[in-house]
Amino acid sequence: MNIKTLQFLGILVLPILFLASCGDDDDVTPTPPNNPDAIEAKYREYVDRFVTEGVDRGFDVDISELTVVEGIAPQFQEFCGYGYSNYNSTGRPRVEISDVAFCWDDRNDIEKEALMFHELGHAILARQHKETTYSNTLPTSMMCSEACAGANLFFVYNTFTPGLRKYYIDELFDPLVDPPSWLSKTDTTQFYTDDFEDDNSEWTFEAVGDDQGAFTANRYDTTMTGDIALSITSDGSLGFESFAYWLVELDAPDIPEGAELKVTAIMDLEQVTGDGLSLVARTDVLGGDDLQISGFETTQGSISFNGTEQDRQVSVIMPYFPNRADKLSVFFLLGGEINGKVYCKDILVEVME
Repeated sequence: MNIKTLQFLGILVLPILFLASCGDDDDVTPTPPNNPDAIEAKYREYVDRFVTEGVDRGFDVDISELTVVEGIAPQFQEFCGYGYSNYNSTGRPRVEISDVAFCWDDRNDIEKEALMFHELGHAILARQHKETTYSNTLPTSMMCSEACAGANLFFVYNTFTPGLRKYYIDELFDPLVDPPSWLSKTDTTQFYTDDFEDDNSEWTFEAVGDDQGAFTANRYDTTMTGDIALSITSDGSLGFESFAYWLVELDAPDIPEGAELKVTAIMDLEQVTGDGLSLVARTDVLGGDDLQISGFETTQGSISFNGTEQDRQVSVIMPYFPNRADKLSVFFLLGGEINGKVYCKDILVEVME
């Protein structure tokens, strides 16, 4: 994981033969470490989990020579993790995890698992990076790096996407596993649409970090071609920490796990400078005072918006819908560094199953 870019860049230093062998589940007995202290205590749970996942899939996972430590060699400080299959030409596997809080201590359980499994993929399974993606933009393997369409391995799966987790761990131990069945989509349904011609009071506006009136908004604005639209105007005087958005919240979407969600907006731009315009889809799980984000996708950083345009079509895709979403939120967002005016005149949400 590259700390600077938030992209995952675990590195395999020297490729060697696989250290795991395939067999029948009933006959598999993992090889324990020769020196249990070689695996630091806070990482042991995730190493044990890796071994269990391998055994469940019929692999004899040999961690007898494995070392897992906190701290990365000085020349690799930009990474969150570093996996060696042949450390210093000793033939011994080794995983190093950064002591930066962003990389481990601030991460939840499933994010720690993803980082450790990736590095153990290098160290124990001698896996190299796999830089391919499926047509829905998901990486084909959790052994991806930053070349995986911007994939951030910390979020390659989460608590609410057990089907994704199963597939990625299957592929981790068996790179020849069949593509998952949920890739095939045959039916498309319209889940939500709004052309803003009628009452659009379900949309709400908020400006964050704006105490000087840099943002203005209009619920019933008129575009250059006479269409009714939501609009946001920014004078560009604020920084990246400030933003404004229009938001619609759709309660309890009845969408199955693994479906593909696509949000498409039709936008007009008026003398826009900067790249802080984005379309966002987010799913939330509600419970007491806590809110958990079960899914999040954005166009931020992937699409450029500048100048004056009409009927610009923008889409954001959630390629794998989570198994729980009490609320689906769609945002049309403008950053404080942007100067100009943006109209959103049509929104369409589709579900592919």
